[in-house]
Amino acid sequence: MELLYIKFLDDTILGNLELNFSHDLRFSITDNKLSVEMVSYKSIFKNPIANLSLIIGKNGVGKSTILRRIGEELHNEGGKDLIQIFRGEEVIRVCVGSYKLEISKELRKKFKIEFETLTARDADICNGDISAAYFTETMDNSITMNSHNYMGSVFLNYTPSYIFNNLSEYINRKEDKLQIPASVKNYKSFIRAKQIMFFNDNIIKGYKKPDHIRVSFMGEFLDNAFTYSEKIILDYLKSKNIDKNEMWNNKELMSLVDPYINQHLNVLTILGNGEMSAIDKIMKIHLFYIIDTLIRVQNKYVFINYDDINQNNGTKSETTELQELESLRIYRVLLNSIGTDEIYYLIKDVMINLNCVNYLYHNTDEEKDQIYLIDLIRECLEKYDRLLFNARKYYDPKTGHIDLPLTEGFDFVVDYITLRNLINQNIILPSNFSYLLNGSEFYFSSGQERLINLFVNLNDAIEKVRELSNNEDKSLLLLFDEPEISMHPEMQLELISKLTEFLSRYNDIKIQVFLTSHSPILASDLTSNHVQFLYKVDEDVYSMNDNEKPKTFAQNIYSLYKDSFFVEDAVIGKYADKVIMQLASELSNKDDSYERVLPSGTDINFVIDEIGEPVIKKYINGLRVREKRVQNILKEQGISDNLIQQVLEELKTQSGYNL
Repeated sequence: MELLYIKFLDDTILGNLELNFSHDLRFSITDNKLSVEMVSYKSIFKNPIANLSLIIGKNGVGKSTILRRIGEELHNEGGKDLIQIFRGEEVIRVCVGSYKLEISKELRKKFKIEFETLTARDADICNGDISAAYFTETMDNSITMNSHNYMGSVFLNYTPSYIFNNLSEYINRKEDKLQIPASVKNYKSFIRAKQIMFFNDNIIKGYKKPDHIRVSFMGEFLDNAFTYSEKIILDYLKSKNIDKNEMWNNKELMSLVDPYINQHLNVLTILGNGEMSAIDKIMKIHLFYIIDTLIRVQNKYVFINYDDINQNNGTKSETTELQELESLRIYRVLLNSIGTDEIYYLIKDVMINLNCVNYLYHNTDEEKDQIYLIDLIRECLEKYDRLLFNARKYYDPKTGHIDLPLTEGFDFVVDYITLRNLINQNIILPSNFSYLLNGSEFYFSSGQERLINLFVNLNDAIEKVRELSNNEDKSLLLLFDEPEISMHPEMQLELISKLTEFLSRYNDIKIQVFLTSHSPILASDLTSNHVQFLYKVDEDVYSMNDNEKPKTFAQNIYSLYKDSFFVEDAVIGKYADKVIMQLASELSNKDDSYERVLPSGTDINFVIDEIGEPVIKKYINGLRVREKRVQNILKEQGISDNLIQQVLEELKTQSGYNL
């Protein structure tokens, strides 16, 4: 399926805008009648790209709104307040919603096309064959629709705000019991994790491909773990009026403190164990913090109910005392355990003894998302086992680094970040995962990262369409909102080329590409039939007719700004223009109605020498030379240098600038 035409109907932003995307047909609707005209434009792109359309226009004409409406309407009640026309293998489908549209018999016969006039009730028939993916780098709610699978056609939302709030879905771990909370650290880490997965199977021409991923703990984790646990213990001792030296020397007293303090005592014991390797210490402490968070009372975690103690003036019930004893048993086993199975079965046994084995962990407020705590603990321990195995395997004690092959990198990063959310964030944990190539670290620039992430998400979208779409002939509409953001002009020069080159590997899917942009560089890669020029008259938005469109292909940037991007007199920036006008007015002794923007006392000779445009510089220099000629003429007339200097000083005083 291919989208050929859209007409908006009394849209609050777009009005009744019509857009044609076909290279061989032009549709128009006037007075409820559809007309079709044959045209002979050609696409300049190979399969699988059925079409690529660039939408340009000033801010406020509705470019982003067009992409949003296309994405939303594909899987909503199609044609409700717009008309869409699609082409399949042997049929053109006209989706009209409640709009009364006439299609003449002559029209049907002339083009030998079967038209299907479908209403909103038939939306799944009309446009349900097309999947769509929306991409932008702006952190806004430009499109809020959830990613979903609608009758075999997929919609995928790759806006930063959607990814930020749906991290588990983004890294394909939506079925995990422990869901990832939204945070900047998690967002950045999972963006890197998706890159790692992408580089396992893909390369981008001209870009380095990493062979390893480096996770760095160094000594900071152990130092901060010691400081964190020591502070908690000392604060506890102070609140109980217990001398810390008495505490360390009295093991019986140590065993009587509450489980929370006891686990921090165990952390210090681990840190002081000279026989454990650094990585084993790091991982064991992680395990302590993870289990503590899961079983200790902390809002939604119920294992020991300290609220009951507070309500009873500090008196512990028999149940609470039993809970504390069982918790201490868990922490003692944690300290000496050699495997997570032992820990799991111990916690399960404790929960049975305390009659809380069926306690529900509330992942969200929705009842369907409630899970059993013991099942969550099992999942977390399985993740921990995987982490421990690879941490021991790839840890270098000399550097403190874990250098993982890319094949192991994705699961390690995802599992680690998932579990890290159960650990107090006051402890410094690695959130930066570096790339290695042949043993040396390297980094991508922000612009390169932008392009890589674009291709990572693009590949992810296509793989999901391949997996989830039920349609035999798969079609995908790619919606890119200003993809050139944060890219250097040199990288913009390559964007269309790299994008089409990248898409050429997916020959099993028919692809349509829609882009919005403010970059004339992108427009210079496209013939005018690939470009939609939008403009406003009063509050109405229009698209240029074919015979009005400027030639964009291989056009110079200045002409594109002027003719294609609606920038009038776009030779230089506005501030520079004001400066030039000021110089010209002062040097030619014109009236002083110009705006004075230069600071008083500015050496205008310096400013003139800095002018980069040769034509402007020659003109201003001509005025400056004429001023010097006036001085020479005064000298030839026998006027003294002192008098000439007085005249120049007077001019300087009047203008406020150094001539």
